[in-house]
Parts: sequence; structure tokens; C-alpha cells
Amino acid sequence: MALVRLAHGSPGPSARENLDLVRAWAEAAAYDGAAVLVTPELFCAPDPTASGGALRARFAEIARTSGIALVASSPEHDAGARFVALSWWDRFGNLGGHVRKHRPGPAQLASGFSAWDGPPAAAALQGEGLEGGVICCADDVEIPEFAAFLEHSGAARALVSGSETTALLEFRNAHIPDSAYWNPMRTGVPFSQRGPLPQPLLRPLPRPYAGWFDARPPEPRDGS
Repeated sequence: MALVRLAHGSPGPSARENLDLVRAWAEAAAYDGAAVLVTPELFCAPDPTASGGALRARFAEIARTSGIALVASSPEHDAGARFVALSWWDRFGNLGGHVRKHRPGPAQLASGFSAWDGPPAAAALQGEGLEGGVICCADDVEIPEFAAFLEHSGAARALVSGSETTALLEFRNAHIPDSAYWNPMRTGVPFSQRGPLPQPLLRPLPRPYAGWFDARPPEPRDGS
């Protein structure tokens, strides 16, 4: 697969300096020929009250101007609840996928983040060498049923974002029976998904979520 650059580190107290570091990582990775940069979870916004929409707009701009696909995390607000979100943008700054974290860590729960109880929608990566890849939060992929759901939905690998660290996980056929698959409480997915999804995730069809990206209106979907 294409070269993946995995970033590691603890965020500093300045949001601007954290964003500048992400840009420096992206520019260096692109210069070295990497196709995608994966950044640590909530590296630029550990505070759940931060503006997620404004931060996602900055991430899109970094991807576009650096010429590299970017996986980055941000807060997401929805009807009074706050979620840890993970998104990826292609090297042109176009949004490719967006997921919510199912199992926030104790510190995240204590600071006001909520757990998402919807389905583990795979945000399929696009681009030469990235086929079969998805994005995932580190705490979520440690749930065996969650990992099995992604694998049996067609995912071959996951770009994983965790606290202070990142990883590339190759799925190894977990052999978990169908009865142990992930059983979410809700249906549909919480974002306007772009690009192909594995067929099992298309039933039920994804519904647009109007509020996640507050920098622009959602795009309509046929048949939603």
C-alpha cells in the first residue's frame, strides 16, 4: 500500500502551535513521498467545547496546501451531546469520511464527551494503495466485535488514531462468529458519506446528518 506517515506526540497548550505542528508534519510527510498522514486523537482540540467545524476546515486546508491525505480528530456537537470525531481528507482537501468514537476513554468521558451508540460505519479510503483501508479510533478497534464487523465488511486495514500515538492495523481474520458481531443501538450513519462503502454498510442506506460540519451545509443524497 502507499506509504503511511504515523505522527506521535503530546499536544501543547497553544491550539495555534498544535495546528502549525500538524502542518509541519504534513509538509514533511508529503516531501518524503507519503500518501497519507495520521495524527493523534484530538491533538488540536482536547477541549470538548472547541469549535469542531472550524478545526475541520483548517484540516481540509492543510491537506489541500500540503498535497497529502490527512486523518485527524476533532470534537463534534450534536443536540447538546459532544462526540470524539475522526475524519479524513484527500490530498485535494476533499472530505472522504467521518466517524464518531464509540468508546471514549475515562478522561474523555470525564471532560464531557459522549459515547456514540450508532453503527461502526467504515470510512473507506480512496487512492492508489489505500484500497480496503478505513479510519478508526484506537479504543474502538480494541473491541473484538467492532474489529470483526469492519473486517467482515471488507476492510483490510485500519488507520488508527489514539491518544498521543497512531497505528496501522492489518486485519488478520478474527474468526468471530456472526452472533458476536457489533450490535449498535441506532441505524443509519451520523455523517454525509462520500465515496464507496462496503455493501453490508449500505443496509440501511445512510441518512444525511445535517449538523456535523458546521462550516457548510450538508450535501443531498439520492434516496435518503
